Amino acid sequence: MTEVIDDSHVRLNYRCGWSLDAGTSFHWRKVIPVEYVTIKNMAFIAEGQLPDTSSQPVVFEYAIYCDVFNLHAQGTFWSVIFRRWNTFFRTEQCSLSDPPSVSWGGAGYLTQQIYCQYGHIANCTTSNARHLNDLTASSSCVVVNCHSNGDSTGGFVTHGQYEHDLHFSGNSGTLTLANSGKNWGQSAARIVINQHFCSVFIADTKVSDLTLTDVHIERDPEQGNIGMLRLNCDGVTVRGCTVNGELTLFQRSNRSTKMNFFEGCGFTLDSRHDSTNSHLAADDPYIASHPYPASRNSLSGHSVIHFVRCWFRGTDAQASLLIKNKETYFNACQIDDVSLVLAAEDAQTLVINGDSSLKGGNSSSPLISRAGSQAVTWLLGPMRSEVRDSERMHIHLTDGINYYQARNANFIQGRRKFSTEAFNAPSYFIEHDNIMINVKSVVPEKTGPHIMVRNTEL
Repeated sequence: MTEVIDDSHVRLNYRCGWSLDAGTSFHWRKVIPVEYVTIKNMAFIAEGQLPDTSSQPVVFEYAIYCDVFNLHAQGTFWSVIFRRWNTFFRTEQCSLSDPPSVSWGGAGYLTQQIYCQYGHIANCTTSNARHLNDLTASSSCVVVNCHSNGDSTGGFVTHGQYEHDLHFSGNSGTLTLANSGKNWGQSAARIVINQHFCSVFIADTKVSDLTLTDVHIERDPEQGNIGMLRLNCDGVTVRGCTVNGELTLFQRSNRSTKMNFFEGCGFTLDSRHDSTNSHLAADDPYIASHPYPASRNSLSGHSVIHFVRCWFRGTDAQASLLIKNKETYFNACQIDDVSLVLAAEDAQTLVINGDSSLKGGNSSSPLISRAGSQAVTWLLGPMRSEVRDSERMHIHLTDGINYYQARNANFIQGRRKFSTEAFNAPSYFIEHDNIMINVKSVVPEKTGPHIMVRNTEL
């Protein structure tokens, strides 16, 4: 407490990261903290291999300006540096190697902070440990240039007790946020990750306003070749990042006022992967009805997604994107050797415009098609669709309710098929100012004003 303003107001040396409901009660206890202690140049080689035969080299509780420099531990069971209710502290140039346990709760940590703020953790390393750095119920801390290897249980973690305003920069190692289970709150806000390298990054609980910049997730043979990024889309910003393996996006919370934004990223995704709900099961209706080996990724959200100036490239002839989003927009995108399949249970909209281009080689799948009986609105153009096989389908619509409009669309080579059964009222079929080059088209019969073709040679 830094100031008593009047009989009903005090000032705290803490900027609250979460809104508080009216009527919230606070209870205070006066504590005289430890101040201005520095521990440095220490080596700790543990002998105890069990919980009740081990000790923690350094513990600070209710401490201010208490620092640890150049502490190196081997085989420590409990946390090497444990802090609770610490403020304004530094932990630098410390290390831990080969703790005897990484599965016992609280064991195998280099540094553990609970109810801490304004901390600086820098230039630390771990090998075969559980956590290099743990920030629980903590805020306004910085972790920089720390590196963890052999850390399949999580090199950098927060546990979900409403951590906020944390900054990680220039680190490497597995990272998980608010990932310790429902009883821990599963919440975090305004965490920034810069220049991070790892094989697993999980922030798929109630993590809001997360910012990732220059983060790279690659496969690691020591961890079963996992390359995984899982995020909660609640004000997430992702710039200049890469993933080689799995990208899974959820929406567990809706606290942010920001839009979810990805820019300048590159994702190389595994086959048969669902970008919102992990891997597709073998008995998924779409997989079951298309049993041949194929690469399929899915968008299974229930809202709106915009792709702007994005490039999709299939790595084999049967690659496809299964779309279950309510509305999906491709603007100025390039889609190569990827079939788009709309397969939601409820009404959908697909918009391809901004001079987007679709290209396809030898495959039995149409570039654009649908599954299910939901009503689908198709808005195509300006765009260009080109196939290299004269039998390859650009678009294939044979049933369901379809509100189809294509304007300023170019179709080159291949075939198109629009069955009359797919355009019974209230469906409609409208083509304006399109160009067909060596295309064989089957279009619905002219049965009323809802079937209209203008300035297009079919």
